[in-house]
Amino acid sequence: EMVKKSEPGFSVQKISLEDKAVYEMFSRGETDGVFQFESAGMRQMLTQLKPRSIEDLTAATSIYRPGPSQSIPTFIHNREHPEDIRYLHPLLRPILAPTSGCLLYQEQVMEVCRTLAGYSYGRADLVRKAMSKKKMEVMEAERKIFIYGKDASDGSPAVPGAVANGVPEATANAIFDEMAAFAEYAFNKAHATAYAIISYQTAYLKCHYPQAYFAALMTSVIGHVTKVAEYIDAAKAAGVPVYPPDVNKSQAGFSAEGKGIRFGLTGIKGVGGPFAEKLVKEREENGLYKSFFDFCTRLRGRELTRRTVEGMVDAGALDSFGGTRQGLNSCTETMIAAGQRQGELTSGGQLNLFSAMQLSEPEPAVPPEVPEYPDEEKLEREREALGVYLSSHPLEPYRKAIAAYRFNEAASLLHGEASAARHRMPLECKRAHRVAVSQQERGQMRLPHVPAGDRKGHGFCHRENLLCAILCRAPRGGARRPKPPLRISKAGAF
Repeated sequence: EMVKKSEPGFSVQKISLEDKAVYEMFSRGETDGVFQFESAGMRQMLTQLKPRSIEDLTAATSIYRPGPSQSIPTFIHNREHPEDIRYLHPLLRPILAPTSGCLLYQEQVMEVCRTLAGYSYGRADLVRKAMSKKKMEVMEAERKIFIYGKDASDGSPAVPGAVANGVPEATANAIFDEMAAFAEYAFNKAHATAYAIISYQTAYLKCHYPQAYFAALMTSVIGHVTKVAEYIDAAKAAGVPVYPPDVNKSQAGFSAEGKGIRFGLTGIKGVGGPFAEKLVKEREENGLYKSFFDFCTRLRGRELTRRTVEGMVDAGALDSFGGTRQGLNSCTETMIAAGQRQGELTSGGQLNLFSAMQLSEPEPAVPPEVPEYPDEEKLEREREALGVYLSSHPLEPYRKAIAAYRFNEAASLLHGEASAARHRMPLECKRAHRVAVSQQERGQMRLPHVPAGDRKGHGFCHRENLLCAILCRAPRGGARRPKPPLRISKAGAF
């Protein structure tokens, strides 16, 4: 819808499916927010695969699954070097050649059964279903039929079997084993193609309309702070700035604004959807909010609470009214009460002499003498209200040091490990990492608190922000023991 405001005739159904820039974006692994292609493993595969068509995306969608994923290195190599493709039997060539010699789709399983063993379409589909549902007894019975065939004595069509078609018994067994391992997680090609087209469409929007796409993406995950932070980072990496919320510019959700994105009002802690919609509607019908007092007067009511207003102040949504955020917070209750009284005096269209005298008094103003919060507190209050640091970041003073020492960001270390972290699984780590760690600085890590003056010489943490840590993994306890989690080897402040 945001795209249609500038291009009324736009339709995602009419876009070209051969856009070079979109495939280049896929090939770089820049797929934050792209349907089916967000995970770290998928991105890594894309940088190796370098897709050039919908068929490539269809294959990528199908092969990145627990069963077929074992064939990823072979698939990528064979795709670039078709002369290296080896088939277990020549009859497999016409079936597997389109997918570089690898089983990718359920339809291929059915075709192998038909071509090698002489199955009917119906019986081939029964094999596919038995494999996908792990019906071991049925599969073992079908293995014998696949290899040796069957007569028509049971009333079903006869099956010649692979051996009768010139396939050696050992080869037939190996082919059946490969199909069984693959089919448990396999997609049918129609399903995979539909997914691939949707993925391409979302990537097209991201590539050519990044402001509108990221705005819609962030709106879709409002309430999920981690995802909002991820997409804000992705937008910035794509050259799309995210502007702070503003009561005179923001919509209820995130919105495209010029070359950037305006933070949505409902992304502010304590601001509900109905209140945000009321705020926007009032602004559209009666003009911009002129002052803090005007804001409180026009939006008076049960929804305008101290908690809501303070959240908006801390988020920076009222910065356009002038004064400091601490000054705005210091008079919040006064302004809400004054706005309520003003509304009561003017409602109904009738004024008495006493009311007119009250209206002639100057409106209350934000105390100009109240200083701003210290930078650290201001940023922390902003993060509390928005879930992310937006106007600046606690690590800003240390940018040069971080660059000089080549610290890894938390996101790069934890890339793709969000689900593992949620399930308390250990993180993969082959060597020690120096990590600059802080809330929402391209990722977040929860590490044990290291007290000041720790006798073990681990350094210290300042408040909740651990600025520097060296992480390593203890030796594995045994061959079958799970990998131990990352632990702090050394920590300290810059």
